[in-house]
Amino acid sequence: MSISKNTRDREFDKFRGSEKPETRVAVEVENTNPIPVEFSQGISTNVYGDVTAIAIGASVDVVSYTVPVGKVFVLNFAEGSGCSVSEYSVLVNSAVITKRRTAHGNYDFVSPFGGAEFVAGSVIKINVSNTSGKINEYDCKLVGSIKDA
Repeated sequence: MSISKNTRDREFDKFRGSEKPETRVAVEVENTNPIPVEFSQGISTNVYGDVTAIAIGASVDVVSYTVPVGKVFVLNFAEGSGCSVSEYSVLVNSAVITKRRTAHGNYDFVSPFGGAEFVAGSVIKINVSNTSGKINEYDCKLVGSIKDA
């Protein structure tokens, strides 16, 4: 997130005050292991997948998630990125629920789901079709949370 220079300067002046010397704080984080975070809607879940060297005209499931027994998956959004023009489909139990096409200048897609809930056994996938004239690579993720049914 970026803020305008004027806002940043005002916030700095509020922190610094007119008579206090400039203060800088450095924070270093060494733990790179993911930490599950409990929200009111459940445990935050980020399902990631990537593929390389997808042939021209080919279609592939980049990421797939099966909701565990006794759980509900709350999907906030699906997103993906590639190297060229492509077609992204989000499927639930093999049925397409949304489709996005990327174009030159923007090879990313984001599809918000606003907390759609999927029951145990549901299979959620992001499938990508390489519609460009070259071999491509892709990365996709499903972002949401898991809670007890």
